[in-house]
Amino acid sequence: MLIIISPAKQMVSSDYGLAPQRWPRFYAEAQGIVEQLKPLSVNELKTLYGSSVSIAALNHARLQEFGKAQLPALTPAIYAYQGLQYQSMGAKVLTDTQYQWLEQHLRILSALYGLLRPFDGVEPYRLEMQARFCPQAGQSLYDFWRPRVTQALLEQGKSPRPVLINLASAEYAKAVDLSAFDCYDVRFCVRKDDKLVEQGAWCKKARGAMVHYLSAIEASVPQAMQGFNDFNFHFAPQASSERQYVFIKE
Repeated sequence: MLIIISPAKQMVSSDYGLAPQRWPRFYAEAQGIVEQLKPLSVNELKTLYGSSVSIAALNHARLQEFGKAQLPALTPAIYAYQGLQYQSMGAKVLTDTQYQWLEQHLRILSALYGLLRPFDGVEPYRLEMQARFCPQAGQSLYDFWRPRVTQALLEQGKSPRPVLINLASAEYAKAVDLSAFDCYDVRFCVRKDDKLVEQGAWCKKARGAMVHYLSAIEASVPQAMQGFNDFNFHFAPQASSERQYVFIKE
């Protein structure tokens, strides 16, 4: 059983906690993407990112330094990404057993690195999967990463058709051929005026908390998700199906 989640835009370099264990599987591909981004000006990056000048300038500087650090100086992916999802996951307060479980089951999708394990060493970067950038002629980032990421997940799932829990956003889930897996989609909804609405902030918090929950109970089957009740979300069997689990916050 594997779990996929999205990265976060905000990243940090930190020596907190455990050290990185390995280079990312697709580090060579990441280096190739960086080499294509390096010549871009701050204004060109601003357009690509859809960001402020200050964010573009920060990441322009990051691109120029990319690849110069040795592995021990890098940050494990699980610590590097910031934001609501990673805060709710509680990456800095997990037990050794939880870290081991996450290494086996959790995978982070990335527009730069493709696919990451929690303790792959990464450098801060800025790149969204839906960015208008072509790593190869005629290929979007989705075209570039989908076959690579899908194959890697199939291999790591150690089964002809592995179980995959999709906790990623729609933007990042499209980087995987979900039809190749026994995939379980998860929705976190807030009831509002008798309608079920997915609210971005609550979804991010709940996804991170779900990862924490599954690691705490050392889940081995997707049905274990049904016991999740953080942030007052509860499994709603009447709104769910065999392959889509819906959690509702009343």
